[in-house]
Amino acid sequence: MLGLVDVMNATNIAVADGKWSDPDTWLGGHVPASGANVWVMPGRTVTVDGQFNDSLHTVRVSGTLRVTSTDVPVSRTAHDVSTTNGPST
Repeated sequence: MLGLVDVMNATNIAVADGKWSDPDTWLGGHVPASGANVWVMPGRTVTVDGQFNDSLHTVRVSGTLRVTSTDVPVSRTAHDVSTTNGPST
């Protein structure tokens, strides 16, 4: 069984509800880029709002990660994705 992604190693933390591409969603105002360790905090909802081709290292979803349309092509890859207490929709 895989362990959860360690939040202490997160390079990008969602601290506000918002769009993935919006810097205001992320602590420090930096949108995740290739190699990022992403954490969506409990109680936060992040909406994937476009096509992103970055290869992420990890994604931990403790809140909600949402793709709102089947028309949005998502070609993100991550080496480790984990969810806790929240859906990925």
